Amino acid sequence: MAFSNLQFPNFQFRIFYIHRMRFIVFLFLMVHTGLFAQTVTDLTAWISVVEVGASCEIRDEFNDPNVVVLGVDNVDCVCGATGRGIYFDGSNGDIITFTGSKVDNTFRSNDFTLSFYFKPDEDNSPNATPQILFDKRRNCGQDTSFVVKYFPGGTRQLSVELIQDQTISASLFAALPEYCWHHITIVRRGAETILFHNGIELKRASTINGTRVDLGGVDNERVTIGNSDCNQDGGFVGVMDEIRLYNRALSRDEIEDLYLFPDNIANGLRFDDLKDTTIFLGGAVPIRLTETCTDNFDWFPTTGVSDPTISNPILSPEVSTTYRVEMSDTICVQIDSIFIEVINRDSVKCGDIFLPTAFTPNGDGLNDLFGVSNPFSTGEILAFQIYDRWGNIVFSTLDVLEKWDGTHRGQPVNPGVFLYKLQFRCEQQEDLISGSVTVIR
Repeated sequence: MAFSNLQFPNFQFRIFYIHRMRFIVFLFLMVHTGLFAQTVTDLTAWISVVEVGASCEIRDEFNDPNVVVLGVDNVDCVCGATGRGIYFDGSNGDIITFTGSKVDNTFRSNDFTLSFYFKPDEDNSPNATPQILFDKRRNCGQDTSFVVKYFPGGTRQLSVELIQDQTISASLFAALPEYCWHHITIVRRGAETILFHNGIELKRASTINGTRVDLGGVDNERVTIGNSDCNQDGGFVGVMDEIRLYNRALSRDEIEDLYLFPDNIANGLRFDDLKDTTIFLGGAVPIRLTETCTDNFDWFPTTGVSDPTISNPILSPEVSTTYRVEMSDTICVQIDSIFIEVINRDSVKCGDIFLPTAFTPNGDGLNDLFGVSNPFSTGEILAFQIYDRWGNIVFSTLDVLEKWDGTHRGQPVNPGVFLYKLQFRCEQQEDLISGSVTVIR
């Protein structure tokens, strides 16, 4: 069974400990919140699975007449990285294809980006034969080909072949980190091939002479997913989801936005491999998970855990503690952890300000409000304002005890990241603090 030791960024109820930070520049940050933030500009094809009654359908979300998507008759529809995904059993019949003039134009000599999620089923992979994820080539040859392969059997390696001929190629080979879900983004930018894993650049390669690889030789050849038309290749065993092809090279920010952090603790979502939060002694952290297909949970240590066998327990440690959760399904085991620092209120001084980085205004009585967590250590509030991503003020107060309930003009705001600015005076000294808070619903 694939085993993943994961400590990864998420939306968290992390509380910043800020001491006399002076005149910090107020930065408007972009959002890593989910599908609504993902770009569709220059999208050639977007293949997803839709459950219709008792059956599943493979669709191109854009329904472009210049892109033809064909799938197997009996799609094995299972839990995906978001919504439903496609299970491939490695047989020749388990294959999806898409083709058309727009697809050919994208691969020919333009910059392009291919993004997809895949979750290998290592236990049911018959051997260590390389498995085809994507294939576009003529007569099973190496010249003029685009092929993406996964190597099972514990090596967890991925190869990307981008070849025009024996003299012009930009292929790469990389080992993947230990995760259940892998979000892969392959970018062809000029003469380079760049591989991203879960939003982070993993490897890049370039042609020797700086010439862009031209795949015009495979015009009218279909792109196959999960298998190929070549007998020597092995079929993929596992789940795939959210397949996107763009006819341009996406930026790093756009690639990060495509990663949805499946199977993660949702407290403190971010891209720096840290997950921690701070509470006062006697406080608690209601845990949330991102989208997950797992149905078995085991939290450790169990001290201060309301129920160590559920996905969303309430953690109430009396001392600073690192909690770990093991999540498992029939395919994979994933591990995540969160560090909770416990602070005694009596040790907090004037100017030591605590602000959560996420809250859940859902009316359950837990983390429904956002504001200064230790108001009596703040001093005099000169201005406390919260902005949406377009710079509109959604909340403003001069009362240190007043908190935001996640609404604007009486209506709940959409989930996402909001910016705040807190200006205060403590011991005759003015300070300005700025940051972001995530609304989770």
